[in-house]
Amino acid sequence: MSSNLKSPDMLKDVECEKGQLSQRPPIPYVPVVDLVTPKEEPTVLKVKLPDDSHISVPIFSRGNNEEYIAHIVAVLRIIEQKSLPKKCRVYAKAVVKRQAALKNLQEASEPDAASLEAAARKVEIEQTTQMLQEAQRAHDKAIAESYEQLRNLLSGDAQSQWDRVCREMHESDSWAAVNGKVTEGRRPRTWMSFLDCLELHKLTVFSADAAEKQRFYIQQAVRKPQRATVRQHISRMGVLNDYVRHLPTLKDSSKAVPTTRKGNIPFARLI
Repeated sequence: MSSNLKSPDMLKDVECEKGQLSQRPPIPYVPVVDLVTPKEEPTVLKVKLPDDSHISVPIFSRGNNEEYIAHIVAVLRIIEQKSLPKKCRVYAKAVVKRQAALKNLQEASEPDAASLEAAARKVEIEQTTQMLQEAQRAHDKAIAESYEQLRNLLSGDAQSQWDRVCREMHESDSWAAVNGKVTEGRRPRTWMSFLDCLELHKLTVFSADAAEKQRFYIQQAVRKPQRATVRQHISRMGVLNDYVRHLPTLKDSSKAVPTTRKGNIPFARLI
């Protein structure tokens, strides 16, 4: 959508919404503009990619819901470009494989075996232990880089909330999942725990049913503004629809029941 259509003086909610809404959507058709807080130029961080190229990414401190989720999407794209999700999964599998191999070797070890056989088994156990440690270090490094990449691209209250979520997830004697289920013991850092922390961070901005509300808004409340071209309208609707996949859904909350369906699934067709 062109910049003039983003201006509240050029396009109003009443022009693109059907009637008066009882609740505002998580992300409305007309981008929200803060007319009170002075607009500041964001600090930019240079991020190095695997091909040795660099991209400049603004650090998110504050903004409206759309600016927040767009920033999260951008950070996840950078993490994907660094192949961190793939590395985390590959190294996690390697750790599990090495652990199983080491356990089998230790269980198969016989105290009364011949000295040569015992020596060979000892060497094999030492080598497997070393490979396990290397896989664990590689996994922990990829995980730590994922957490740190997101943190470095946040500042102010947004960064403080991220730190709080991570502390409660990994430094407490018990931790709560996105659905509210409490588990005793400290949770190790994994790719799944990173995604859980991210979902909990989103809940500091959105309600637990944000995806469902956004879908309802797109399907039932939006109409094409007369002063927007068809191309502009389709483009904006596509952006709003794509946000759905990144919003919290009731299915993942403590309010979910067995029949609750995931709401963070974009529409296959809009028009």
